[in-house]
Amino acid sequence: MKHLYLENGTYFFKRKIPLTKKNFSTSLKTGNLETAQYILATIIPKINLIFDFCKAQNMTEEEQFDLMTKIIRSYVKEAWIENGKLEKLRHKAFTTITKKGKKRDGGHPKAIEKKLLPFVQDCIYDIEGDEANKLVEEILQRSNISKEDIEKFDDYYTFKTELLKAEYELLYCDKGRNEETL
Repeated sequence: MKHLYLENGTYFFKRKIPLTKKNFSTSLKTGNLETAQYILATIIPKINLIFDFCKAQNMTEEEQFDLMTKIIRSYVKEAWIENGKLEKLRHKAFTTITKKGKKRDGGHPKAIEKKLLPFVQDCIYDIEGDEANKLVEEILQRSNISKEDIEKFDDYYTFKTELLKAEYELLYCDKGRNEETL
């Protein structure tokens, strides 16, 4: 992924500051590639706005660097908080009961592999089906996506497809991460 690099077991975000020869770098505070990619994907759109703002304001290198340091580090913190909250909500929403009657958290690797990934994949392939619409509504209720954000999309079909693909990817990453921690 662009702007992502590993140093001493920790992933960092690094990008050239506009109109200068300096680079900006900050720690993403993780050694896990999937988590680093999630955090980077969360903060990149916001960072692009900051870089565009700095270009438009003709700020000095020092002013740009100070502004970016303050704001981007706060974005990383927000992404960590958001990731934790959304992961807990996702695990709670996908809690399952085994054949033996045992309750299994939605983050359990077996629950993800045997039930959730095939279910979400089926919804992706039948995007207009009732199950897909129900899952999209559940995801939107536990996410920070507002109705105003959704209305900005011209193609709701593509939005639903991308939302379910993102959910599939998150579940797949949860499965891998949870297998590693066990």
